[in-house]
Amino acid sequence: MSSQSYFALVDSVDVLGENGGLTAIRLDAIPTESLPILAGINSFVERLGEARPVMIDIKPVETNRAVEFFETAIDGLESQWFNLSLSTRGLAGTLFTDPAAIDGQNVRLSGVRRPNAQEYRWLSRLGSLDPEELPDASMEQLEDLLFAKRQRRAKHRMVGAYPVGQGNLNAILDGISPRLYFDLGGGAGRNASTYPTHFRICHTGEVPVLLSHWDTDHWITARKDPRCLEHHWIVPRQNTGRNLVGPTHLKLAADLHRRGHLHIWPSGLPYLSTAYGEIHLCRGKSKNDSGLAMRAYLGNGVFVLLPGDADYGVIPSPLLQDLSGIVVSHHGALVKSPPPRAAPPVGVIPYAAFSFGTGNSYGHPNPTTRAALSSVGFGSGYDTPNGGIRFPSIGKKSPGCGGRACDLLAPQP
Repeated sequence: MSSQSYFALVDSVDVLGENGGLTAIRLDAIPTESLPILAGINSFVERLGEARPVMIDIKPVETNRAVEFFETAIDGLESQWFNLSLSTRGLAGTLFTDPAAIDGQNVRLSGVRRPNAQEYRWLSRLGSLDPEELPDASMEQLEDLLFAKRQRRAKHRMVGAYPVGQGNLNAILDGISPRLYFDLGGGAGRNASTYPTHFRICHTGEVPVLLSHWDTDHWITARKDPRCLEHHWIVPRQNTGRNLVGPTHLKLAADLHRRGHLHIWPSGLPYLSTAYGEIHLCRGKSKNDSGLAMRAYLGNGVFVLLPGDADYGVIPSPLLQDLSGIVVSHHGALVKSPPPRAAPPVGVIPYAAFSFGTGNSYGHPNPTTRAALSSVGFGSGYDTPNGGIRFPSIGKKSPGCGGRACDLLAPQP
């Protein structure tokens, strides 16, 4: 590699297993020598255009060792900046220069330190969707995107959850083609091998994308298929001290902004009722818990919850009512709060969709999570590795092309 040291933002922290003995950490980093150069570029688009971020997945390590290495408690590690060096000793990880790549470089990390005051000031330009540079979307913009004039009646709608490996990609369809995507994710980093070969989404009409939160496995399809950048994206800002958006994510935001396709959900807008259902801003503080969640309406009293990775306890209660279906939060990981209870209309059988990649490094889905969904009426659920999953269970199993032009097939159940 050209650089031997990096400024790294802790992008995600996943405590593994029910006893929390291991922790998986992802870093979003830039070469140390590039920081003063990037900080001196005033234009957001030009700054991120020059940036060459890398993603470093630290291999699951004993939680106590991670605490010792970073000298920070695990629950306070996410969104912290560090400077660290590549070495022949230290924590083992894999460095990816391309977030969509399957193979990376094996590295070891050592020499960790906190940035100094000047470095922190510079890093502030590479860790947030700054409202001074990127203002909120207007209500007119959101309404134009989410109240499509060409929509069909709700009774023709379905929700699909698709097999993209260890990630999430959902769509609301009208029986012929998508009208709204909820996440365009998939397997990335250490789980990139779970992403299917040559997966194709439908670009008919270049319909909007609603991003639940800034996790790579919820948007990586946009790097595998550049046509995704031609869609308009509605994204959460997620800009607090405990919740920063790192340079790999900001580079995607800059690519969208350059095209006029980035629309940031106003932080003062708690919810919006749209043509496709209700969208709410979640009430938590972490990246997973402070994004957007949706309850899609399919007609005839059928609602499906699309939570992204949010804990059910931070999702506003109106979204948790009268559910016939649920795309299980965080790929079936253990979350703190119990899932909502199924409450479908008479004659509708409720069920859950688990979106994950076979053999993923997190061990998702957790058996305890599957049992919890069953105990509140959603059964054992269906798994995306076995194919796309549709809600409701009746109706079309494929988009209008029949699967010839895209892979939005939904044979389950």
